[in-house]
Amino acid sequence: MFIIFIFLMLFTTSVYADDVVKVNDTPILTITNIDKLILANDLLDVNVEISRRLKWVIDDKVNNCFSRMYAEWVTSGKLEKLGVTSIPTKRDDLAALIIARPEYKNRIQRDKEMIII
Repeated sequence: MFIIFIFLMLFTTSVYADDVVKVNDTPILTITNIDKLILANDLLDVNVEISRRLKWVIDDKVNNCFSRMYAEWVTSGKLEKLGVTSIPTKRDDLAALIIARPEYKNRIQRDKEMIII
């Protein structure tokens, strides 16, 4: 039994190597061999499932952030008050328009304004 276990570990180790998920070359998540073997217990294609789930998490966060951006700039009438008369219907175009505005501040910039010295 032990020999079979060693064989399986050697075989699966060559199939599954540790993966590191990076953003701007900065490692943010390591998925180890054992993580993938555990996932393989239930998942048909571990790599496809990991990719699908990471994409869902990021897409969901982007959509939630855009919803707040839309509410702040469009629903509230902020763009209209600033004289913008044509609002793009495509999400990326609208986001680019808002981000290009001199009045726009990202989270870090807004937080810096809130610091009381």
